[in-house]
Amino acid sequence: MHQRTDTVENADDDPGDRKPSVVDSVKVEAPMKIEASVKVEASSVNFDVGKLRDNEVDTTHLFSTRDTWKDKEELLDWVRRQANRVGFTSGEHKLLKRKVKHEATRSRKCGCLFKVRGYVVRENNFWKLVILNGVHNHEMVRYVAGHLLSGRLMEDDKKIVHDLTDSSVKPKSILTNLKKKRKESITNIKQVYNERHKFKKAKRDDLTEMQYLISKLEENVYVHYVREKKESQNVQDIFWTHPTSVKLFNNFPTVLIMDSTYKTNLYRMPLFEIVGVTSTYLTYSVGFAFMTSEKEDNFTWALQMLLKLLEPNSDMPKVVVTDRDPSMMKVVANVLPDSSAILCYFHVGKNVRSRIIIDCKVKHNVVVVDGQKKIVDEENHRPALGHRPRVRRPRAHAGRGSKIFLRNGPVLDYVETTILKPFKDKLVKAWTDLVLHLRCRTTNRVEGAHGAVKEYLSTSKGIWVLVGKK
Repeated sequence: MHQRTDTVENADDDPGDRKPSVVDSVKVEAPMKIEASVKVEASSVNFDVGKLRDNEVDTTHLFSTRDTWKDKEELLDWVRRQANRVGFTSGEHKLLKRKVKHEATRSRKCGCLFKVRGYVVRENNFWKLVILNGVHNHEMVRYVAGHLLSGRLMEDDKKIVHDLTDSSVKPKSILTNLKKKRKESITNIKQVYNERHKFKKAKRDDLTEMQYLISKLEENVYVHYVREKKESQNVQDIFWTHPTSVKLFNNFPTVLIMDSTYKTNLYRMPLFEIVGVTSTYLTYSVGFAFMTSEKEDNFTWALQMLLKLLEPNSDMPKVVVTDRDPSMMKVVANVLPDSSAILCYFHVGKNVRSRIIIDCKVKHNVVVVDGQKKIVDEENHRPALGHRPRVRRPRAHAGRGSKIFLRNGPVLDYVETTILKPFKDKLVKAWTDLVLHLRCRTTNRVEGAHGAVKEYLSTSKGIWVLVGKK
């Protein structure tokens, strides 16, 4: 009568290439024919358990059981759980087939002789366990979580990570999903990040990040333009948009809102985003551009590529809303001379409030009023922003322009010289209401689009692979 056995054991290591560590392994041999009894060589069983040397630990009592298991996987799971409880890991050791990269690098294996063997009983086809050597020649670790072997991802876990990564699920949500699927899992977030990185790198193959981005844009039929540096073939700027955005832009070109955002890629390149407004006051994306810097040359190229999207008989944009970026304002005036420029009054008001606090030397605290943070005077506990300038709308018959009521001279000078005199026609409602701006006097719409893009990318230091598939 034959017997089928599966061995759970450690592979011997080269004595000259050992480094003290806490690593054990599980090795499952191919099934053999079943016998009624288990034959074990006497030389492989440890009879000298009572005499332990330094750093040796006897774990025989933890694996001594009369339990049976339905299949091999149940047996291996039980062995791994017991190993994690006591403080050592299990896995299959393989000898290196190639030379290590650094001569100072050594193996983590310590030649532990711990060995247990699983076998199948013919009468009921259940699996049982026999201990061949329950002694370890190393100390047990205190915390097994996050260990290289004990926390490794199984093949099923890797497939889950790959599928959820393709669905743009965040790493912490992936880890939660893995622990729900397998409650005994002690995988940590670092191993999830490592597997995501391997998966994305494998998808990219030998292509660079920029090459992969361009290939995905071509694959999804995006309209894109690339500008390279003159002295080299490195990409300087890249502009892209979706075909649906091109149709919307030709139908609703009246108002454009432009702004740049940051922390969207590993290379710290600004992401220049342009959005438009439909006749029903809905926001749509017009185009995106990665630029090496926010200089006039970069903005000029991006807006020139934007105008290429317009059909010959389409109307030109009538209103362009931006923040007070000097380079962008100058480029808009040059590339779109027939358009009316409007400055975001929210950003201007924020600058004025900051100037009031500095010039008026207001001692302020931040308190929460009606769920909103407000700056208040420390002494009178009243809003310090009450000192902001009040602008009276000029009338057509009044030749004096705007009149400002303010208690402090330096702030009045700042508002008049820095804001009103150069930009009153782009900021004050009396002038901005003369153009059809569709109630867009701030950059809030493009700021909201920035938030949606960043949430979709799910990382601030990702690579263009993420953007390439969007």
